[in-house]
Amino acid sequence: MTAKKFKNQKFTTGFTIIELMIAVTLFSVIVGVVSNIFIASLQVQRKSISFENIFDQTSYLMEYMSRSLRMAKTETVAGSCLSAKNKNYQLTRGGNGVKFINSQGICQEFYLDVSSKRLKEAKGGTQEQFLTSENSEVTDFNIIVVDTANLQPKVTFLISIKREGSKVELNSPMKFQTTLSQRRLNIH
Repeated sequence: MTAKKFKNQKFTTGFTIIELMIAVTLFSVIVGVVSNIFIASLQVQRKSISFENIFDQTSYLMEYMSRSLRMAKTETVAGSCLSAKNKNYQLTRGGNGVKFINSQGICQEFYLDVSSKRLKEAKGGTQEQFLTSENSEVTDFNIIVVDTANLQPKVTFLISIKREGSKVELNSPMKFQTTLSQRRLNIH
């Protein structure tokens, strides 16, 4: 009787092929979803770091330029720096630059170097240096100057800048604009 009982009993200790296929499929789907989430978060982090680098650089640049332009002095002798007497600012390089006398009395200019697509600064007509890094590209630099006899001089400038690189998703341009007036009032 015990032998007959043993023959009729089925062994169910293993997995069937269908159960194994379902388990492998579920495991693959879960690993795929987790991998995609991880890759997407890495891409978002790279874009965020790229944005932060350009933003930090441009914030410093805007503050430096704004401070210099606010402290500009009035031209007292026509031709020493600016083309006309009693002016504070002058557009240069076809509207891609602005020239002024800084607080130390030195002729200073901010301009877009078209060949390198970077902003430059010239002091005294000879000292030139880049204001933007090699890994950034200035796509647009516009300046509007209001410097008439009856109004307080104002300068508005717009900078459109992006990061240079091979990955297109990291190269979205950012635009910054500010308007400022001279700190010292022109009283003639």
